[in-house]
Amino acid sequence: MTTSVDGGHIDWSIPAVVSNVSGREIRNTIGISSIKGDGTAEELMNWNIGKMQGTVEEVKENRDELSVTIKFEQDDKMYWGKSYYVTKDGMGYMITFVSTPETFDKNLKVFESFKSRIKFD
Repeated sequence: MTTSVDGGHIDWSIPAVVSNVSGREIRNTIGISSIKGDGTAEELMNWNIGKMQGTVEEVKENRDELSVTIKFEQDDKMYWGKSYYVTKDGMGYMITFVSTPETFDKNLKVFESFKSRIKFD
């Protein structure tokens, strides 16, 4: 975990699942990052997606948050991710799930359940 006055980051591993493709156990991650600033959720999303250089599959807006599903390549491996972007009181928050393509659907419900319990008060 990293933290600072201007923001921070923490990651969790989801329990391993067996890939239907490779037969290997794969651990996916969930992370929460915060950054200080007066930007919008859309600006935060565009900044983060620009770092990943991925292909956006879907963007949804729900009240004061955005969610995006993205596919990207890193170290010659494909990954799929879903992120939520929230801004509140001068802080931007990114709640992110990253997985291999073959384990995305298996762990998406775990991520959505985790995310539903997060409150920014």
